[in-house]
Amino acid sequence: MQQIIYDSESLTLRRPVVRLLGSFGLLALILTTLGLYAVLSYSVSERTREIGIRMALGARRRQVLRQIALDTLRSVTPGAAAGMLAAYWLTALLPSGHIGWSGSGVFLYGVSRADIATYLMVVATLAGVSMFATFVPAKRAMQVDPATALRHE
Repeated sequence: MQQIIYDSESLTLRRPVVRLLGSFGLLALILTTLGLYAVLSYSVSERTREIGIRMALGARRRQVLRQIALDTLRSVTPGAAAGMLAAYWLTALLPSGHIGWSGSGVFLYGVSRADIATYLMVVATLAGVSMFATFVPAKRAMQVDPATALRHE
């Protein structure tokens, strides 16, 4: 029975398209992750002097990391919210009737266009990348000697 289902015409026609769409989705996720990492890493590395001054004035590492994380979340949250709203709005433009190559209006079986779990998973992934991109350069910046940061520029 498994072989009959695997060799069915319906799945044979759908399989290459689903693989192609999945590949494009994975590529988009990788490019988004790399771009987000690059922008956030650069913005934190530009604040190396500020971090050094905070450390020189007696701020603890945990306080500095918390402040940088909050600043990152303040900049990422509006973009994530706008992206979720845009994605939800744009799904209304997708065809809802029969699609020629699949025979149904469902792109992925069991996942609706307004699937909240999918949206939340994407936001959680990008938030995780944001935090990683923030903490790596922030920890590196905290290794700088505060006296050197004060003398810089």
